[in-house]
Amino acid sequence: MKRILHAGEARAFAERLDELFVARDLRQPALYQDGHWSRGIHDSIQALQSFFHAVGAPEPYIQQHEIEALYHATAVLAQGGRGYVGYAGSKLGLDGNFADHVDLINAIHRHVLQGRVVANCAVADNVFRAMLELLDDTDAWLSDSDQIMIREVITPFARIRDDATLVDRHTKWA
Repeated sequence: MKRILHAGEARAFAERLDELFVARDLRQPALYQDGHWSRGIHDSIQALQSFFHAVGAPEPYIQQHEIEALYHATAVLAQGGRGYVGYAGSKLGLDGNFADHVDLINAIHRHVLQGRVVANCAVADNVFRAMLELLDDTDAWLSDSDQIMIREVITPFARIRDDATLVDRHTKWA
């Protein structure tokens, strides 16, 4: 009889521990590792947008030429004629109303040439939002050369995200 009582208490104790302590897998696969991408362009940009939206202090350092290249990649995406140009333009911090994607592309190039691009995480977040709008939920329509160019442009941002994720995993939950 004692053994049954102890088994019941042990089971109740185990259930209580399960309620108190939730074990989760904190690993997040790197977006870019050893020259290979773990996700498609759309999913990679979505992960980068989420990361740069929620990044804490201190902010990672973004070089000016990297954020400008991100603007140029956004102009390439706009050539696909997808997405709402008003939303994309507002996320890119562009002035004016845009009649079509050609107007948006011209405004992006003007914005970069005028030196109005600021390199910080909030801008990166918004550029990734614009890119997602212009992708319109799929990257299947991109040519091979455009995919290569976009991957090259987002690589520094993927490295920032991957490094921060690794550090976060080993410091926050250690």
